[in-house]
Amino acid sequence: MLEPIIWIIAIELTGIVGIPISFKLFPNLPDKGYTINKALTLILIGYLFWALSTTGLVNPSTYIAILCVGLLSIASTVLLINNFKAIKNYLRSEYRIIILTEIIFLTLICAWIAIISGSASINHTEKPMDFAILNALVSATQFPPEDPWFSGHSISYYYFGYLIMAIFTKLTAIPSEISYNLAVATIPALAGISIFGLSTNLSRLSGARLRTAITIGVLSILTLTMISNLAGPVEFLYHRGWLNQSIIEWLNIKGLDGQISTSGGYFPESAWWWWRSTRLIDTVIHGISMDYTITEFPFFSFILGDLHPHMMAIPFFLLSLSVCLNLYCHKTPLNFSWIKNNPLQIIVISIIIGAQGFLNSWDLPVIWFLLALVILVHNLHISSCSRPSIYIVIDSIIFYSPIILGSVLLYTPFYLDLNSQIMGVQPVIEYQSRPILFFLAAGAPLLLVLSFVSVYIYQNLRRTDQSWASHAVICISFSALPLIAHYVVTTALYDTALALQLISSPPVLTLFLLSLSGITLFICIRSYGNTYIKFNFLIVTTALYLLAGAELFYIADLFESRMNTVFKLHYQSWILLSVAGSYGILYVSNTLLGKYKVKNIILYSWLTSIGLLLTFSCYHPIGTI
Repeated sequence: MLEPIIWIIAIELTGIVGIPISFKLFPNLPDKGYTINKALTLILIGYLFWALSTTGLVNPSTYIAILCVGLLSIASTVLLINNFKAIKNYLRSEYRIIILTEIIFLTLICAWIAIISGSASINHTEKPMDFAILNALVSATQFPPEDPWFSGHSISYYYFGYLIMAIFTKLTAIPSEISYNLAVATIPALAGISIFGLSTNLSRLSGARLRTAITIGVLSILTLTMISNLAGPVEFLYHRGWLNQSIIEWLNIKGLDGQISTSGGYFPESAWWWWRSTRLIDTVIHGISMDYTITEFPFFSFILGDLHPHMMAIPFFLLSLSVCLNLYCHKTPLNFSWIKNNPLQIIVISIIIGAQGFLNSWDLPVIWFLLALVILVHNLHISSCSRPSIYIVIDSIIFYSPIILGSVLLYTPFYLDLNSQIMGVQPVIEYQSRPILFFLAAGAPLLLVLSFVSVYIYQNLRRTDQSWASHAVICISFSALPLIAHYVVTTALYDTALALQLISSPPVLTLFLLSLSGITLFICIRSYGNTYIKFNFLIVTTALYLLAGAELFYIADLFESRMNTVFKLHYQSWILLSVAGSYGILYVSNTLLGKYKVKNIILYSWLTSIGLLLTFSCYHPIGTI
């Protein structure tokens, strides 16, 4: 019974060590990075441990883990001494956020420990494989660690998340069969405070009062960690017998095609009904899946309890988003001068960004893409209007390149030892997502974002200037680029006739997503409006691009389908849209609230709809718990 207490104390002490470091690394955020300092310190401890062990000069023992914590504590103490007064004033001014962050973290981790304790066995789904990797890292005597299945071979997988949890298993001396479940419970708690901090900071930067910003932060926790996609309401209607046969046949969801249940009660009696929500996007012909995909979302990952990289990476992915926000908030251009004046920050940023590839390699290109947009848009807005755009682009590339290069070079031993199963990129040819199933899978976060974008466009539709045409050309080109790439790849792998046929009649869903991504980018590069709202639109642009990408391409692997591509890209989009959608509630509320009665009626109707949407999205989580 003491193990959870020891584990939580270890995580909390880690957060305390990280306060001065986050204070220096995130000076532009209102909370100075407090809400993400636990995730930050975990990455830094993990990186130091891995880097020292990889040299071969030391063994990856508990003593080395203690040494890494000690080294980080020394660095933190030096920063504290040099910035004592500033940090003291910061802690006083931000005590509400600090206390609330700790309450949220403790509430979430204790709640998930309680939930997981009801089914703590590690003998089903893919838990045994995750447990094997965790044990391999706990017992490793050298790096790279030995593969638990292939003697004499090293682990060829992105295992940084397992390593971080193995380090804390060593530090706390908790048996791995217990630390496994504690690690599972830690991830939603870290993810909760990380998205809370990101959403709260973004809201405060946009001028929201602290109480309002906290409300938005709490809503972001709900949308990321506590709701499901919209399969839940469909399951409820089906279970109650309120779906007629024609609707069931139109939806054509595999498994939702048998006898309509009218057994009463609020939840289905089948033991595996909750699994169906993660297999929504499919083309079923005569009962056979032609486009079998995975549409998992964070809550499902938490309740399933598999210690997979895509789940463990969530808080650290959000940490990298906060890095992007902090860079976006700088009052000076991001160029070579900035690098020259802040070399240590560039190194730490490179460690954080590079860690995404070590945690979950799917996340690294996404962060690279978003970081490029953030740097470019920031420099366009912060630079003098008289300065030619080409010089701004060059400055952005100069700033961007060392971070990207560092994010790879700092993890070179990992990449040299990694044997990938990727067999290239293939174009999606035959089966694509049906719009109804796509929107059911995307769930509340996407619908929140769509309402946010719609209101913003309506409010700013008539604002134009002389440069709007050139900006429009850039954004149209941005939207068209994936279609052009699809044509080129299809031509290269198949033939020109097929490529022409596909590009001449792209699916409506793909066109919708690409068009909307172009519109959101257009909003970002315009000069009017709230500066920080553009960061939110950059997140939306990235999410929409990912969703569109899954309709056009897939990574060829041993599954020989787009199953894994849809899974990972939709999962990343859910995280991004959870941030953007929560902030969108703030914007829409501020826009519609006013002295006109009609506007207020629209606002309250919209808020009621959002409340119902989020309530319906809780059906699946309540039923599975």
